[in-house]
Amino acid sequence: MTDEKKTPDQEQDTGPDPLESIEREAAAEDASDAIEGELLQKEENKKRDDEERRAAELGAKFAMGFASTMWELFGPEDVDVPDRHLKKIEEKLVPVMQKHRAGVPAYLKPWQEEIELGMALGGAAVGVAMAVKKKRREEERQAKKGTAAPGEVVPITPPTGRQEVKAQQ
Repeated sequence: MTDEKKTPDQEQDTGPDPLESIEREAAAEDASDAIEGELLQKEENKKRDDEERRAAELGAKFAMGFASTMWELFGPEDVDVPDRHLKKIEEKLVPVMQKHRAGVPAYLKPWQEEIELGMALGGAAVGVAMAVKKKRREEERQAKKGTAAPGEVVPITPPTGRQEVKAQQ
């Protein structure tokens, strides 16, 4: 054996250094906190992505509802776009709206049902108004051409503003 003298620090070595164990525990806690923080961040990101997707879906629904109403009102009467096509377009519109963050603003989300009702009522009102206007134009056209069926009463509004009834025999 070698006859080396031990320093006083070496002689008092009674086991693991308490400072080292505290440092290891602190490092383990830091690692645990980091993992927990990453998990919380992932959850928050997923929640935000879900909210953005819902907003984009709502925006797409509004856009397609508006487009459908406009098509019904102003598009050719003899052309009907099948619902499956409209649903496919809406389905493809969602990721585009999500990409460009073009969903419904957060302040309108609580009013979603009211907005949908307003769109439905507005579309119906415009549709009725346009149907009445079209019917009046058709009546005027028939009256001008004299194409009413025999015995049919056709209302005519002359420039004087008085209402007259004309029947063709």
